[in-house]
Amino acid sequence: MNRVATQEKKLYDLEKWSNEGLILHFITATGILRSSFSNGSARNQYKAASLKVVGKLMKKVDSGSLTNRDIRKGILELRKKARCSVGLAQKGINVVLKYYCFARKANARLLKALDCPIDSRIITYYYKAGRNKPHYRLLKLGWEDYKFLQGLIEKKEGVRILGEWVYEDEYQGNALKARL
Repeated sequence: MNRVATQEKKLYDLEKWSNEGLILHFITATGILRSSFSNGSARNQYKAASLKVVGKLMKKVDSGSLTNRDIRKGILELRKKARCSVGLAQKGINVVLKYYCFARKANARLLKALDCPIDSRIITYYYKAGRNKPHYRLLKLGWEDYKFLQGLIEKKEGVRILGEWVYEDEYQGNALKARL
């Protein structure tokens, strides 16, 4: 292997490891690993499955081909591979993709493909009428409730990812107060 080929391989490896680090960082930051898995084996299974599923979705972001259908198929794939709820699967995928797309300055079509990461705050804010509230815990959030919530958010905001503004506005406000 010549020097240029070796450098390219190393750069490829660094990019891959950086993306895996981003995935694990954001999944850890959501708190779902700490609060939702009772043992290390289940946590590790979720992390390993997330690296594969989210890694594939990130490649689609990079190629500009990511669709909402890809995201939702990824949620169901992670749910199956990690043996977890839809709530836990969607949270990891949607949080990572949100930050990744904005960091990559994704185009409007890709941003419109994103789903809003669902948590109890989002459920409470958007689930006002028309149906019994789903389980507040991500451990119990089902597929039909997930799709219904995304529909409510899209109807109210026009773009599903804008549902996350509710969380970010409060979070950024609190972070600003802490910095002052």
